[in-house]
Amino acid sequence: MNQNFTYKNSIASGLIAAVTWFAVFMQYKISVPEYLEKGRTLAGSIVQLTSYFTILTNVLVALSLTAVLLIPKTVVGRFFSKISTATAIAVYITIVCLVYNLVLRQFWNAKSVFKTNDELLHVVVPFLYVLNWLFLLPKTGLVWKQLPGWLLFPLGYLVYIIIRGALTGYYPYFFVDVKSFGYAAVALNAFGLLIIFALLGALFIFIGRKMIPKNQTENY
Repeated sequence: MNQNFTYKNSIASGLIAAVTWFAVFMQYKISVPEYLEKGRTLAGSIVQLTSYFTILTNVLVALSLTAVLLIPKTVVGRFFSKISTATAIAVYITIVCLVYNLVLRQFWNAKSVFKTNDELLHVVVPFLYVLNWLFLLPKTGLVWKQLPGWLLFPLGYLVYIIIRGALTGYYPYFFVDVKSFGYAAVALNAFGLLIIFALLGALFIFIGRKMIPKNQTENY
């Protein structure tokens, strides 16, 4: 992707990275004091906040764009420069948007700066990142066999929060709350989520491959 990285890519990536880092920083700034007031330690507060898929994925967005801009020739920069990596992140941040707006928004009555930051993390950043993916990133090299690998991140996350929940009694999302639903139901919910990730990933691959010039798809 770097060899086709244009001035427009750089401007867009820089702006999206700045917005995302700002939103993530603000979420820690406004949330950590509340956790501290409830008796949590600073380290515990940071771990608690970082246990949300929204935060992890927004950090991934910001980190990936920053790496492509500032350290493109390193191992990290080259990894995030791959269209497969960018597409996987587009899938993750789209899930953040969809799950929040279709499922979780009705349960969260955020106000003031919390509401503004929620919109940044769940609407603005996903919208900007997907627009960037659609219109500014070359799709050559996007293939179907990459899809299974994209599921490792959400799978690892689900395993992590279920194990952490078993140890602490806290689950960041109600649909993975073993205390309320039991392991069988949570396993079924987790499987359903992975299916949604896979279907959305397939949609991104389909769209991306349709955007590749036909003379460049012969080997893919």
